[in-house]
Formats: sequence, structure tokens, C-alpha cells
Amino acid sequence: MAEETLSLSMEAVDYEKSWLADFFHSFPHFDLTFNTVNSTFDLGSSSYSQVLLIWGCIPILWLALTYLLLFIYMLCQCCIKPKLKGDKLTCQKCFLVILGLLCCGCLGVGLYGNEGADDGVHGFADSFQSAVDTFEMTDNQTHQLHSLLVNDVTNDLGGIYVLFRTANATVQKPLIKELDFMSDEVKRMVNRLLEVTNTTAALDLQEVPTKTLLYEWIRWLVTIILQCWQVLICLFLFVAVGRKARGMLISFAALAVLTLLFCWAQSSIYLAASVGMGDLCVNPSPAIHQLVGKHLIAQDVIDYYLECQAGKQSPFADDLKEADKIIGNLEATLSKVSAQAGPLFEHSKLYPLLERLALHLNITSQELRRLQTMLDCSSIHRDLMRALEDVCTTTMAGVAFMLVVAAAAGLLFSLMICLVSKSWLNMRKDPRVASQDGKESRRGYYQVDDDDPFLPHATEPAHRYGSTTGAANLQPAFPSSAPPQQSFGSAIPEDNSPPPAYESHPSHYGQQASVQQGSSHY
Repeated sequence: MAEETLSLSMEAVDYEKSWLADFFHSFPHFDLTFNTVNSTFDLGSSSYSQVLLIWGCIPILWLALTYLLLFIYMLCQCCIKPKLKGDKLTCQKCFLVILGLLCCGCLGVGLYGNEGADDGVHGFADSFQSAVDTFEMTDNQTHQLHSLLVNDVTNDLGGIYVLFRTANATVQKPLIKELDFMSDEVKRMVNRLLEVTNTTAALDLQEVPTKTLLYEWIRWLVTIILQCWQVLICLFLFVAVGRKARGMLISFAALAVLTLLFCWAQSSIYLAASVGMGDLCVNPSPAIHQLVGKHLIAQDVIDYYLECQAGKQSPFADDLKEADKIIGNLEATLSKVSAQAGPLFEHSKLYPLLERLALHLNITSQELRRLQTMLDCSSIHRDLMRALEDVCTTTMAGVAFMLVVAAAAGLLFSLMICLVSKSWLNMRKDPRVASQDGKESRRGYYQVDDDDPFLPHATEPAHRYGSTTGAANLQPAFPSSAPPQQSFGSAIPEDNSPPPAYESHPSHYGQQASVQQGSSHY
């Protein structure tokens, strides 16, 4: 598959979009008033929603036209007198089987596309979930830093305050001043971290992968059910053709008419989705701004993670640099206080407090560096680009497969309905066989000429005419009111030679002779 690379990042992963995105993006975009609409993906715009609605209605209009043409075709078939021709019916049955096999093959491709689309959606959800987890970790890290400063560092400063106030006023005044400075710096750092916390806490996008997976599971299940239904319909057709059952063919036609609705409804949804995904993949930035902007996130924050350009300053850089500077000031002030207070207080009372404060400041510095790493755009940008790539390559291809398969299945079912309606009209409830002269007889019986009672078919069982019952049931060839001798004499040739049938059927000739003798006694 040919793909075009759209570089959105100079450091992280390059975003790749399929050629299908450009293909569907090139579709005309116009609203219900036939005015041209911007092709930027924006579901919040009523004009853009009308574009997707128009493309989604095209398969529905084709479905209505198909129903109309099928109705007219069946009316014409009902008005035409069916003519039974065995070779023609066999040809129609072969075409039905071929169309059914083609439909099953298309549905197999549709199952492949369904699984591909499902894999792409799950890949998007996993990548997006990774970005969400990074934001959650960042939020937890800022809360941990806030707790470390407010609880541990502030408590350590409070213990040192208590110790310094035990000294005389001359000694404690400069020390208390340094501690006040350190307390102010801690408060200032807490305020800086709150700025970061407010931004990261607002990025609560957990509902995006959660709802995506829920909707995808429903879509996947419905698609599987519909495609399995279509396969069962094709199998039902094979059984009906094999058994030559007229009622089963009629039932198949009724079910196929319903299946057409499912096929073109799927085509409608997938066509609208393909056009929307093409617009999204060509220019994803506005859609992401719209999605994240609902959480009142600043545009510079969104652009930072979406583009991640080299040399571009992080929107958190000022707060993080200021927090790092405050940590340096606290450590420097702590060293100054330790040097001033060391000779004035007992070592066992002062140094445990100073060492514990130094330890907490060191932990705060390490956690701050971790926070800086988490807020870097590289990892989050990589996750976002992978999520877009899963949507615009794997999912896009799967949706395109299902669109083509749904449309092809709809056309094949339309053809099968036409052939089935023509086939069942040429079938009768009691199967009959056509003779060469145009007369019909029940299957398993032979035709006999009604004008020749003496010449049954040569393969007719002979014992029927040699029995007493058969002789008694024979009807004379003369009227009942005429004299028997004249009628019998008129039926015999003048040369008294036996007819050819008597030579080929001696038993029959004996029966006719006994009938003649019986009639002469009268």
C-alpha cells in the first residue's frame, strides 16, 4: 500500500497516512444547499455534518432504486407465461450457485476487513491510553511534590523554628530571617506546582479510549452477526437449489430482500465513516484541538504535544525552571543556616533537624527532575502519532474493505433475487416432464395415444392384458346398439390375416379372440 509521510515532529515518530485518506478526502464536500464546505474534520459544525449525511444517504438511495427495479421486474415475470425448459433452468441454477459462492467469498474478505478495523481501533485505544497514563502519572507526581513540600519540608522548618527561638534575641533574629525566606520560597514553589497540576489534572481523557473500545465492541459484534446471517442465507440458497424446492427459493427471495437492507445500511455507515476518517487523517490537528479544548486546555499546551518541534519551549518550562531555582535557593540557604547555627546550638539537637530537611530537599529535587521528564513532549507525542497511525492506516483499510464488500454483497443479492424469481416461476408443485410433441405427463408414467386402444406402449407390463380382470375391463370398439357380428366383422380385415400387433402380442390376441367368441353367443 502506497503511503505518504506527513511529518509533524522533528524529534519523535513521524505520522503516516494511507493513500485511502487522500482518496476519500478528495470527495466533494457540499451541504444540503449545495454550497461548498470546508473539508476540515469538525463534527461540531452543522455544515460538515451535512456533508457526511449526504454521502451516507447515497447507498440508501441506491437501495430504494433497487427495491423499485426488483418490484417492476417481478411484476413483469408474473405477467409472462412460464415456459419449462430443462436446459435453461439448469443454467439458472448454475448461475445461482456461482453468485452464492462469490457472495461467500466477498463476506470472507469482509470478515478480514472487520478484524483489521478492530485491530486498528484497539491499537488507537492502547496508544491513547498510554498518553493518558503519562498525564495521570504527571498529575500524581505533582501531587507528590506538593505533599512533600507542604508536609515534610514545612514541618522540618517548623522544628528548626522551635529550636532557634530558644536562643537569645540577638542570635535568633538573623536565623529566623533566613527561615522566613525559606518558608516563602516553599510557598512560591507550591504555587508554581499548582499551575502545572491544574493543567495536567484538566487532561482527563480517560473516557476517550474507554468509550472507543465500547463502541468498537458493539460495531464488531453487529458486523459479525450481519455477515454470518448473509453466509447462512447463501447456504440456504444452496440447499434450495440442490433440492429443487420451489418454496425454499421463495423463502430465500424474501430473506434476500431483507438482507439487501442490511448490506446497503452497512455501506451507508462505512462510506460516511470513510469520508470523515479521510478528512481527519489529512489534517488531524483541528480535531485534536476540539477534543482536548473541551477541557479548557491552553492551545500552546496542545500544540506542544501534538507538534513537538525541536527548540520549541515547553509551556511548563517557566514554572519548572522557577521551581528548580527555588530548590537551589533552599539548599543554599540551608547551608548558610547550618554554618551560622552550628556553633550556637548543640550538635545532637540541631544537626538531625538540618539533615532531615536536607534529605527532603534532595528528594524534592529528584522528584522535580522526574516531573520535568514526564512533561517532555517526546513520549506523549509518540503515543499520539501511533494512535493516529493506527486509525489512518489499519482502521482505514479495514473500513474500506467492509465498504466494498457490503456494496458487492448488495449487488450480488440483487442478481440472485432476479434469478430466483425467474426460476421458481418455471417450477410447479408437481414436477412434470415435457414430451417432444408438447404434451405433459406425470413423472414415472408413459404417454399412450388415446385414439389407439389396442396399441399400448411397448414397455407396458404384459400381465395386465393377460389376466381375467384385464379382459373383463376391456371396452369393445363398437357401439352397444349395433349387432355384434357386423361390428366385429367390420373390425377384422377381409383377408382374415392377423394385424401386426397380434403377432407382437400373442397373449393380447388370445384375449381379443375370447372376447369375440363371447360376443357371438349373444
